[in-house]
Order: sequence, then C-alpha cells, then structure tokens
Amino acid sequence: MPGKMALIAGSSGLVGNLLLHQLLQDDHYDQIMVLVRRSIAQRHPKLVEVVCDFNNLEEVSSYLKVDDVFCCLGTTIKKAKTRTAMNLVDRDYPIDLAKKTFEQGAQQFIIISAPNNGENSPFAYSKMKGQLEAGLRKIPFNSLAFIHPSLLMGDRLEFRFAESISTALLRGITKITRKPISAKLGIEAVDVATAMLKIAHNPQQGVTTYPAKKLQEIAATK
Repeated sequence: MPGKMALIAGSSGLVGNLLLHQLLQDDHYDQIMVLVRRSIAQRHPKLVEVVCDFNNLEEVSSYLKVDDVFCCLGTTIKKAKTRTAMNLVDRDYPIDLAKKTFEQGAQQFIIISAPNNGENSPFAYSKMKGQLEAGLRKIPFNSLAFIHPSLLMGDRLEFRFAESISTALLRGITKITRKPISAKLGIEAVDVATAMLKIAHNPQQGVTTYPAKKLQEIAATK
C-alpha cells in the first residue's frame, strides 16, 4: 500500500525546518511537497521543492494534491515592516493554502498558531491569530489541529534579541533549580515539530487545540 503525501509551508522557520527533516525520515510519507518562495537547495528522494508565489497558489495547484498539510508560516512585525504585511503572511496565506489544499482533497491541516488569541482581542497579534483560526474553522477538514506553543526555544537562522534573552534566562534558571522548564513558559522547538508529526499519525476528528503542555506530553510519548 503506497504511503501518504504531505505538504509543508514555512520550512525555513525554526519549527518548520526541524519538522521537514523529521518528515523526510518518516515512513508514513512517500513524498513531501515543500512550498517555498526561493529554492532551499536541499535534495532528498522524497522531497519535491515547489517554488511559488503565495499570492498565486493556483499556479502550483497540481502540487497541492496531498493528504496532510503542515503550515508553519509566520513572520515578525520587524521583518514584515507593516501590520498589513504581517497579517498577509500569518493569516491570509495560511487560510488560502487551507482552501486550496482542501479543494484538492487534503484530509488534515496542522498549523502553528498562538495561545490566548481571539477575534475580539484588543491586541493586534492575538486578534489576527483569532481571525486566522476562525477562517480555518470554516473549512471542513476531517482533522484540523491548532498548535499553541509557548516561547519557542532553539537555534534560529535569524537572530531575535528578545527571544534569545528569554530563552537564555529560562535555561539559566533550569540549571540553577535543576527543574525542567514549565511548558507555559517555554518549549523546545524540536518538541513542537515532533508533536506535530505524531498528531498527524493519529488525527482527531474535527478541530483540536494543542497547548504547550500537551505538545510536550505528545513529543515525549514513544
């Protein structure tokens, strides 16, 4: 019986890059479609690189016929420059990707979102993530998973000052107290990637939200 096909968007990010490496080693999938804006110059027998314009996914519709979709798209206001540009990457692109892949037969959509979001939140970022989730809920996937990590800890390709300081402080406290970091404060990016893959292996019917603590538990299971 042939394996499944997966698609990942946002593979250049911290979690996305880790997840891509795990997907390529996973026996559940025969082929991994990787949507990118520019070539990642990575080669693997299972990897199909799809260089695309996220504003025109219709141009690559033939590559969107997959079983499972992993969305790790996201940016920062510093990198995007404007709130409008940030909303495009964090909200509009994922919703459009979900619509297009669902139309092509995708059964499962797993996306990194954010905790404490809501459409009526007074905070722009939380409101945007609330709008994202509301938009995705309208698409009737067999399984829709919202990933809600806390502070992501890991080595990014791009430097984020505040995140680096927070991570260093948390790890410093752990060394002093000799106690594990609470999932509410921070979670290793590799644990998030591992949990996302395990969630895909055991999809839950309907919509499920996974907070950081649950992600840690899933990642730790054998």
